[in-house]
Amino acid sequence: MRKQRGGFEPVYRRLTDRDFKYTTEKHRIEWTKTLYPFAPYFLQIVKDIPWSDYHFNGPNQFIKETESIRGEIKKETILLDCHTVGNNYWKVFGGSVYELLNPKLQKTLGINLSDFTDPTGDLDIQVMLPCVEPDIPYDGELSYQYLYEESEGTFRMTNLGESYSRWIYEHYVRELRKIERNIIEIFPNSKPFDFKDDSEAERADLAEKIGNLWVVRTHSDSFIKVQVVMKIEVEGQEDYISHLLEFVLSISDVNLINNNKCEPKRYDELNISGLPTQTYIELIRGNLSSYKERILLHPGPLAYKLYNHSRRMLYLNQILLEGFKIINTIKGEGRLTPVIKTEINRVLIEKIGINYDEFIKFFEMYVSFYNELFKIKDGKSIEPRYRLITGEDSFIGVEEILEPFRNELIIERFGRQQSKLGDYFKQLLTDIGFLP
Repeated sequence: MRKQRGGFEPVYRRLTDRDFKYTTEKHRIEWTKTLYPFAPYFLQIVKDIPWSDYHFNGPNQFIKETESIRGEIKKETILLDCHTVGNNYWKVFGGSVYELLNPKLQKTLGINLSDFTDPTGDLDIQVMLPCVEPDIPYDGELSYQYLYEESEGTFRMTNLGESYSRWIYEHYVRELRKIERNIIEIFPNSKPFDFKDDSEAERADLAEKIGNLWVVRTHSDSFIKVQVVMKIEVEGQEDYISHLLEFVLSISDVNLINNNKCEPKRYDELNISGLPTQTYIELIRGNLSSYKERILLHPGPLAYKLYNHSRRMLYLNQILLEGFKIINTIKGEGRLTPVIKTEINRVLIEKIGINYDEFIKFFEMYVSFYNELFKIKDGKSIEPRYRLITGEDSFIGVEEILEPFRNELIIERFGRQQSKLGDYFKQLLTDIGFLP
C-alpha cells in the first residue's frame, strides 16, 4: 500500500477484458480497468487523513422522546452544546474489502478472488458516528444521528454531521491536491466535465475540481456522502461518470446518551495492510442485504450486480473450507483442549486473520445467510455448531444448505413471495453457482 517512488506505477495489476466473467456492460468494464490498478493510492489518501485530530464543540441536534398519558411516543429535536469524546472510527466496506483480503489469502490459503468474482470498480469508506456528550448535565436519555428530520419528509444535516463531513471533504481535497499533476498520468482516459452532469453529484453543496476529478459533498434523507467523481471516455459508447471513492455517513448510525454519558459502541474490524475493514461477518450481512434487493435483476443487463454478491459468498465458502481443514489437521480426532485451541488460534490468525471463536461465528453467520434468504420448510433446520462438534461435517457447502430442502424464497422488499423454489429459481441459482 506504500506509495511508489519516481511516479505512479500500478499497485494492482492492469486488467483486460478476460478478467470479467459476468460483467457485460462495456462502460463498467472500462471504468473498472481504469481505476483498479491505482485504487490503493486513493485508499492511502484516506489513511493519511489525521482522523484523531477531528473534534466537535458546539450546539448539536438531539432527539428527546417523551411518553404521553395515552402511551404515545413524542419525538422532539432539541439543541444542546456538546463536545466529542473518545476516538473517531472509519473502515473500508463492500467489494474493495475482498480485494484487500485477496493478496493475503492467495499466499496463506491458495485462494484467488479472481476465480470467483469480477474486479471491483469503486472504493467505499464507512464513517462511524463520533461520540459526543452535552456540556451541561442532562438527566434522561437522548439520541442523535448524522441527519435529523427538520419537518415531515425534509432531512437536514445535524451540526455534527455538517462539521464532520466538511472536515473529511476538506482533508481529502488537501491530500488529493498533492497528486493533482499526476491525475492525467494515472487516468489518461479521464476528461474534464461538470459535476452537475452526474445524477447524484448534481445535488452537491460543496464541490472542488482537482485535475479531471471532482470532490463533492451531497446528502439525502439517508446519507451524507463525500465522493470523488470522474468521467471517462468509452470507445463506441457515451462517456461514463461515476464515483471512484466515497465516504458514507449513514442515518442508520445512531448514538444514545444516558445521564449525560455517550454509550460507546464496539466497532469490530479486520486490519488488512494497515487499513481497518469490515469483518467477515459484516461482509456476509452486506451480501444478504444486497442480494435481497438485487435478485430481481436476474435476468437482465444489470444481473452482474447480483452475481457480485453470490460469487462473493462462494469465495467466503472457500475460506471456510480451508479454515476447517486447518482446524481438523491440528485437532485430529482428539478433544479441543486449551493447548490445541491456542495452536488453532495462532494458525487461523496467521492465515485468515481471526481466531477460532471468531471463525465459528463467521461460519454460523454464513449458514444463517441461507437460512434467512431461503426460509427452511417442513420444520427442518441446520445446526452447524452441533454437527461440527459431533464430527458429522467439517464444513457445510452451498449445495448442502440449499439442495435438500426446496426452500421458500421470500423477497420482502418487493412484497413478493415465491411459495416454492420452482424451475425458474432453480435455474437462476444454478446459473449463479448456488446449485450444482
